[in-house]
Amino acid sequence: MADLNFYRDVVETLLQEFHDYSSSGKEDGVDSELILDRERDHYLWLELGWQDNKYVYAPFIHIDIKDEKIW
Repeated sequence: MADLNFYRDVVETLLQEFHDYSSSGKEDGVDSELILDRERDHYLWLELGWQDNKYVYAPFIHIDIKDEKIW
């Protein structure tokens, strides 16, 4: 089995690259957020904020590591 820290590093690196790439074309009022929780092994990339009087909550990728597997 692969080392749990290896999985964490891979997930964080991939999400960071996607986040950095997408943040370059950011819309006003909508923020891109990256949540990396190594203690509980929850990883989330989402956009949230307000756009034209509408609330935006758009999770793009949500990854968990459970039982040494990526979900």
